[in-house]
Amino acid sequence: MSTDNRERIWFESIKSNGSFPDGRIKLDVLFKGSGNRELVWTPTWNAVISISAAAKFLEETNKPRSEWNQPLTDAYSKLEQSSKFLEEIAKAANLIAANLGNLFGDKAIDKLFPDIPPELSHKPEQIRYILSGAEDIDDFIVRLAPIISVHRKYFDDKILKQNFNRVLRPLALKLDDNLKIVKI
Repeated sequence: MSTDNRERIWFESIKSNGSFPDGRIKLDVLFKGSGNRELVWTPTWNAVISISAAAKFLEETNKPRSEWNQPLTDAYSKLEQSSKFLEEIAKAANLIAANLGNLFGDKAIDKLFPDIPPELSHKPEQIRYILSGAEDIDDFIVRLAPIISVHRKYFDDKILKQNFNRVLRPLALKLDDNLKIVKI
């Protein structure tokens, strides 16, 4: 491809306020082009990974003692921790959905969380959707507490409570005797 036909663009910002039809949040990268044109790019995750890896490699290769090496390393470390956390959240969400999905609660899940996409009509899918959307451990607790509350009567069963605590343990959480989610 000839470089004569290319237009140089400049990074403006990253926005995450758009969404796909299925409700997932979009990552939009905003650029300015010639004539102050505004351009929006919604990258695939493969593109994000490739750009991140290339940036780290190039900076370490071009300037081994650059002031950017540590922030890039820190960002990778934070990303790795976030990925592990999100994997644990996804596992917990699946197991909680399996444990509570077929139990009748005091209130319907879609009434507790009215923003659930309508195509998620089965309770296990709804629980999984709610919990897997948690951004951090506190958000997970906030999302899980009402789900536990509407299933309170089932937690008299010691086995269910023990199994539930096994699910929560990898997240450093547990249910106390009052069915409150606490950090351990």
